[in-house]
Amino acid sequence: MQSSVKEHRENYLGGSDLVALMGISHYKTRFELLQEKAGLKEIDNVDNEYTIYGNKLEPKIRDYINETFGKRYHEDKLEIDNEVLPIRCHFDGICNESILEIKTTGTLKKTIEDYKGYLVQLLFYMMNAKKDKGMLCVYKRDKTFDETFNSNNLQIFLIDIDNFKNLIWEMQEEIERFKLDLKKIKENPFLTEEELGV
Repeated sequence: MQSSVKEHRENYLGGSDLVALMGISHYKTRFELLQEKAGLKEIDNVDNEYTIYGNKLEPKIRDYINETFGKRYHEDKLEIDNEVLPIRCHFDGICNESILEIKTTGTLKKTIEDYKGYLVQLLFYMMNAKKDKGMLCVYKRDKTFDETFNSNNLQIFLIDIDNFKNLIWEMQEEIERFKLDLKKIKENPFLTEEELGV
């Protein structure tokens, strides 16, 4: 599944793009994301030890959630056509009523607000899949990258979309603004960040 998620990534707006689009990424600016989607900058699709670890732990976490909560989450994806930038959602888990988002990290934080980057990804998936409920699972990565699942390292946040109306409105506004800027930069690839007003 992972290879298909990354295939032609520059042609789609995906959940992981939302972090840069919203200006809250530590690794990529909004302008760099615009350049990638316009085909002006190559996307780094190479897995590292952190993404490899996350990919290996993800099914173990999903199985634990299904067993513990009596769910039937399964991995899936959704593509929605749009002439400017189609949407691609890769769900770590989806079931009749809910979306599951799984993250592995070196340090656990205290509140859902501390995980805004993860939250906007989950909300993006919930919006596009038309689900009111979501579950964010954050797993503390072992320092030695031991792949043995330990439920004590898992944080679980239950998400109701009604509690994040303001953030969703902000996301929708930023997505539309991003699409407009993408059209501009495709029409004029020499536009600078300053000229675009990013």
